[in-house]
Amino acid sequence: MDTAEPKTTYSFTHKVLIVVGMALVGILSNSLQTAFFVANADIFNGLSPVVFSMICTVLTAVWLICIAVLVSHKPGLSSWVPTAFLVTTGIGVALLFCAFLFASPLVIPALIMLSCGIALGFLFWLVLTARVSLQDALIILIVFRILSACGALLMKTLSFQTEWLVALVVIYIASVALVKTVLNQDARNSFVVSSQTNVDLFSIKTIIKDLWEPILFVSLLGFSSGTMRAFFQPDNALSSSLIIFFSTLAGVLVFYLFIVLQERSKKATDTLIIKLAVLLGITLLYLSLPFVDQKFWVIYAGVVDLCYVAGSMIMNWLCVKESQDIPVRAIIVLGVFKGTVFLSIALGFIANNTLGMLVQENTTLSFVLSLMGVYIILLTTVVVVLRRLRLALATSNTQNSQILVNMTEDQLRNNKELQDTYGITGREMDVLVLAVAGYNISGIGKQLYISENTVKTYLKRIYTKLDVHSRDDLRTFVTSLTKTA
Repeated sequence: MDTAEPKTTYSFTHKVLIVVGMALVGILSNSLQTAFFVANADIFNGLSPVVFSMICTVLTAVWLICIAVLVSHKPGLSSWVPTAFLVTTGIGVALLFCAFLFASPLVIPALIMLSCGIALGFLFWLVLTARVSLQDALIILIVFRILSACGALLMKTLSFQTEWLVALVVIYIASVALVKTVLNQDARNSFVVSSQTNVDLFSIKTIIKDLWEPILFVSLLGFSSGTMRAFFQPDNALSSSLIIFFSTLAGVLVFYLFIVLQERSKKATDTLIIKLAVLLGITLLYLSLPFVDQKFWVIYAGVVDLCYVAGSMIMNWLCVKESQDIPVRAIIVLGVFKGTVFLSIALGFIANNTLGMLVQENTTLSFVLSLMGVYIILLTTVVVVLRRLRLALATSNTQNSQILVNMTEDQLRNNKELQDTYGITGREMDVLVLAVAGYNISGIGKQLYISENTVKTYLKRIYTKLDVHSRDDLRTFVTSLTKTA
């Protein structure tokens, strides 16, 4: 039997603490990229600021994926995430402090430990976010991203190494205090895997089957962002931070509008059309880049980064939705998702730099060669989106929209008895609606972009909660709700 984690009624103060905690991890992550500008350059052995940034990104990605793999094989390790977050981050900050202050070779182990702490921090706070309602989670993710951007901009205004190091220590101390405050007994249980939990939901193979399309889409945006960073490499941290700051704010707005549109429409085709428009738009940007004056590259970088920010927020949103029933599952979902996206950013930067070195710099040919990989990936993804769009249209056209017994879809979704008395979660409701509407297991999976095994798991959970044993029993149960409404 599967049991879903009960939703936690966090106080307003606790929700604020979660937002601040997530923002501090984001600031800490961005601060590593600032290190190059405030520390002794000899420590980095001639690396450029952007190359150093890519190294930090790759390290974080590797840790995210490694942690996801470990927890997927041994779910019990998830209980160590809060402690591991504080320990590795503390060691990393201490090593970084010594490396920069004494110009020692400790910078590499410092980056390894600190990137591990940052990865664990993202996972820790998202698990807690997955325990609140989706409406609250949406607000948390939006405010977190804005605070993170503001904090990163503030950190990059620090012009002295000592100030930057002190700020880093303060961030860590504040993180420790926040974790200790929010990690009560109930929150600690969020990281414990119940013996009744279906371990198949922790399978990386299952997660990839469920989310391969959004992972591919956001990874593509990350790859595009990485290629643009190879083109636009500013000489100081502040100028790049201003670009990232304003593109982040715009990306947050785009993300919010996307969620609003998606919730109102509830059609998979609308989401696919938006994805297709974004991909075609980025393709046109890259096609025109070789023929645009270099002073306008910053605009291109900002637009692509805007798309990436919106995509990465959608990534976090999907991770929360996929983990609503079992919050600890966010460790694996986010680890795989975010780790893959971070690697795609580094891959885009490396591919662009490598191809650009094969020909003479500042020529149209170098741009065309360096963008070749982007064209291929973009066009391949466009084909994938078009294929999914045709499938969604075909599926929607063959379904009878009038077989929700005596209740409309909105009435069923908003039924208080299902939500409050029986504890049907948002994702379970998605499956329930489609099951009552006559979709088979394969059809439900295609509509929700999840595997058939995951559909079966959700149906089993719904049957258990409602004490029914078949699809006919489920329809009879829903019919009884209309009679008592």
